[in-house]
Amino acid sequence: MEDAAPRTSERRLRRNLGALRHRNYRLYFIGQVISTVGTWMQSVAMPWLALLLTHDAFHVGLVVATQFTPMLVAGQFGGLLADRFDRRKIMFVADLLRCGFIVSIAFVGTVWWLYAANFLASASAMITSRRSKRRTRARSRSLRTGVRPLVSAECR
Repeated sequence: MEDAAPRTSERRLRRNLGALRHRNYRLYFIGQVISTVGTWMQSVAMPWLALLLTHDAFHVGLVVATQFTPMLVAGQFGGLLADRFDRRKIMFVADLLRCGFIVSIAFVGTVWWLYAANFLASASAMITSRRSKRRTRARSRSLRTGVRPLVSAECR
């Protein structure tokens, strides 16, 4: 009777982590974890840097506002770019631009450049957002199969 509980939990663990047996999924999973950790570090570091530079809560709020404004104002254009051009090239260029904007903060070091770099980095990250990727996948699937989905990818 005592052996039944560990076997059941071991089977459950194997079933839940079974996808990690595949090399491609492991690479994808590890890449997503690293990317998510980096994004969260950036989300914390930018307002913190604004606080260290200005000692004013207003500037912290302004940094957070510049981080989310591109998605609110021009989110649909990221999907348009993802639909029109090669997704891999767009993601590579957008990530390269984002990296350049973030690294440039260390060399310029003014609060106004922090706002600009944060805005531009968020704008380049917007292009590779999950929504535009989902739209691209739905479009490529419909082109490959010749069948248009009844419900668009945005409504799911």
